[in-house]
Amino acid sequence: MKRMLLCFLALFLLVACTASPLPSSSPSSSEVPASPSPSPDDVDTGSVSVISLENLIEPSLISTFELESGHEIVHHVVSSAEELYAEVSGPNAYDVVIAPDYIVDRLRTENLLSALNYAGLPLSAAQMARFTSPYYDPDGAYSIAYLWDTLGLVYSSLAVEWAVDSWSALFDDGSAGGILMSGDRRDNVSAALKYLGYSVNTASEAELRAAFTLLGQQKPLVQAYDDALVSEKMLSGEAVAALVRSATALRLASEDETLSYVLPREGAPLFVQALCIPASCQNVKAAEVYVNYLCSVTAGIANCAYTRYNTPIQTVYDELDESAKSAYPSEQELARCEAYTTLSAQTAALYDSLWTELMNS
Repeated sequence: MKRMLLCFLALFLLVACTASPLPSSSPSSSEVPASPSPSPDDVDTGSVSVISLENLIEPSLISTFELESGHEIVHHVVSSAEELYAEVSGPNAYDVVIAPDYIVDRLRTENLLSALNYAGLPLSAAQMARFTSPYYDPDGAYSIAYLWDTLGLVYSSLAVEWAVDSWSALFDDGSAGGILMSGDRRDNVSAALKYLGYSVNTASEAELRAAFTLLGQQKPLVQAYDDALVSEKMLSGEAVAALVRSATALRLASEDETLSYVLPREGAPLFVQALCIPASCQNVKAAEVYVNYLCSVTAGIANCAYTRYNTPIQTVYDELDESAKSAYPSEQELARCEAYTTLSAQTAALYDSLWTELMNS
């Protein structure tokens, strides 16, 4: 009997020593997987509440992430940057915010963003240097550049017989009746400011009045101030040229090879959509996993193809085909671009007053 008990004891010890240890039920942030497809065993489950403008994520990426991570993505889409700001600064809690650069600046200065834990965001280390210390987040502590594009003009080579390389195409009598301008007053004013040689962020009343005077002279040439009409009227040939973001222009050019996008020689605004974790975040670990996933090569390539935005992540850019890379502005062109900064209350009030005068004239 004693010999049998000893045999059972030996067998028990052998099994105990060779068994795998149980995984930790609460990994630290430094253990969040760098893989864009985390296993549900490695992270806490739960929903991730995301807010952004429309058309910034390739839809299948959300379902793929949910399947592979165990997290449900609850994606709230708003129609304007100001609406996004109101949501994030209001009582509703969000885990991830994808916001325009100047909105990030406002949220940061109002202490509405959480400092990022980069140990949980290893794929963000591949950001291009140009985007790591932007004006809206000088230390790069609160945001990761996600996508970017520029403001320029799209034109029809069938209707415009001269080489287009300037904002003058939007202010020239040769385009009379065939011009579409934006519903965004600041984009319209920026085109006029750059054409006149001024900064898009000027606070000079004289320079702003000069820009609005130019827009007033242009008004008889304009069909509409409406971004929603650009696709329809440019593809149908009803419009000759339009003020437009590069992402929209590239989508149009893929449907009609007679349409081309130009980044004017006078310079232009440049826009960044950035990933942030707001101070109201209820699920920080899951938010980090999702942000890290959106920085992956797989997600980046899919998003570039779907949105037609440019990527600020070097590892994504390196994997793009040459035709996609050829659409990116050169370093010389980028040197003439500038991002919008937040207007002072006084300047914003002047914009409102001059815009109302323009629309009523």
